[in-house]
Amino acid sequence: MNAKQEFTNNQIWVLTFRGAFQRAGIYSSDVSNTQKTQFKFKLRGFVENLVEAEYLKGAVSEQNHLHNIKEVQSYSQNFNSILINSELNFGVSQKILNLYLKHQWCLGRIPEPPHFPMDRIIQIKLGCN
Repeated sequence: MNAKQEFTNNQIWVLTFRGAFQRAGIYSSDVSNTQKTQFKFKLRGFVENLVEAEYLKGAVSEQNHLHNIKEVQSYSQNFNSILINSELNFGVSQKILNLYLKHQWCLGRIPEPPHFPMDRIIQIKLGCN
């Protein structure tokens, strides 16, 4: 990646983690900022590798997409000591993957993802019901 792409990707991850974690209460008590940063760094790498392997090739089926969300959830178990319930729940895992895919779609890197998340304002402007 060149510097512009790296900057854009970093900003996408800020938005993705903020959107997925903002009200989720995922961390156990007394988790340090260093532990949180390390978790997000490693989770980011896992998701980026998953997207490169599965989504850059073309459209992914609903069944495969659901499997990939479960893979994100399973990967989070590697950080069980810092997470409430020892893992991310399915909804948070889904939000992470879907938000990242939404941004990759906007950049033209992937076809429209299976769980295409759109903001309600955008849905109204596009006339979606």
